[in-house]
Parts: sequence; C-alpha cells; structure tokens
Amino acid sequence: MKKILETLKLKWPEYLLEIMVITIGILLAFGLNNWNENRKQSKNDIDFLISLKAELSTDTAALSVRKSRLMRINDETSRTLNLFDSADAISDSEYVTISLALGNLSILTPSPKNERFDFRSNGTLNRISKQLNQKFLVFLERLEHDYVIFQKLGEELEKISTQYIHPKVDFDFMEGNLTNRRADFQFDNIKNDRLVKNALHRSFLYRKGEINSIEQQIQQIEEILSIIEEHLSANE
Repeated sequence: MKKILETLKLKWPEYLLEIMVITIGILLAFGLNNWNENRKQSKNDIDFLISLKAELSTDTAALSVRKSRLMRINDETSRTLNLFDSADAISDSEYVTISLALGNLSILTPSPKNERFDFRSNGTLNRISKQLNQKFLVFLERLEHDYVIFQKLGEELEKISTQYIHPKVDFDFMEGNLTNRRADFQFDNIKNDRLVKNALHRSFLYRKGEINSIEQQIQQIEEILSIIEEHLSANE
C-alpha cells in the first residue's frame, strides 16, 4: 500500500490527465450523439411539415372546387325560384337551369373525415410548435363538427327530394350523372307548388351554410400554412 501511495504521489498529474482525457472523450461522444440525434429529429420535423403543407394545399384546392360547385348549384336554384315567381313561360336555356336545380337539389357534400390529419396522438406538432398544434386541433374539431352537421342536412335533403320533387319530376338517370342530373317537368305544374319551392329554398339555405363553412375552413388552413412556412423558412 505504501508503495502504491508513493507511486500515486509521483504520477498523480499523469493519472489526472488520463482521467480528464477519458472524461472529455466521453462528454464529446455524448455531445456528438445528441447533436446527431437532434439533427435527425430536425430533418424529420421538416419533412413532416413539408408533407403536411402539401396535403393541406391539396385540400384547399379541393375545398375551392367544392365551393365553386355549390355556388353554381345555388345560382341555378336562385334563378329557378325567380322564374317561378316572375315567368309565365320559359326559354330552352331557362328550362335547363330549372332542370339542373331540381336534379341537384339534394347535393350537399360535407368535408370527408380525413384520417391523415389525426396527429393528436403522436405529439409531433406540439413538439414543433404549440401554436401550430393548437390551431391544427381547432381545425380538426371544425372538420368533425361540420361533417356531422352537413351529413345530417344532406340526408334530410335526400328525403325532401324524394318526397316533394320526385313525384312531380321525371329524372333521366340513364343519361345524366351525379354532378348534373337532368330532370323533365311541366313548368306550369311546379312553378306554384309550395312544396317544390320550399324544398328549393331549404336546399339553397343548407348549401349556403356549407359554403360559409368551407370559407372558414380555407381561412383556418391558410393560417396553419402561414405558421408552417415560417418554420420552414427558419430552418432553411
């Protein structure tokens, strides 16, 4: 023991240096590993945001297309109701307008549930940005809320169309399609029919509600995309 203590007294600077070198090496290894893991995580987060941005942009385009379609149908419905109130006879083009309004009366297409967007369980967005995560959660809640409402309203329009429109109008499903279902009718027989008018008014109101919902969804998406763009720009 005495010999060991004497050796330590003589060589303690050397041993201390070795311990320091080993300690520094371990710390550097841990630091390098952490840096590498953080770099990988950062890349994964950027890839995630890029993917989310692409999907949201695609859905914005789809929402805009559906909004335009609903606005066109509502325009046909509005012109049809005006003709019912003011016209004694109609032209061929006006006949087509009424035919399309009657054929598309039950059209109401709520935003479908998108399982791709259900990131609430993995915490990825919350780690990247609490603000982004919060806005995205609010957006998801709106999608679910609106889906339930307009699905029910769409079912109601189907019943109204079957009860009040189909008995008075002939639909040519062989020649038409789900986008523009053509209808044959006698103008004099339906222009003063209160049930037909009420059905058209209700369909207009329901579609107007969905148009407003789509506009709010697009606004929410644009806010989310703006935050995503800020994060991507900061990591360029």
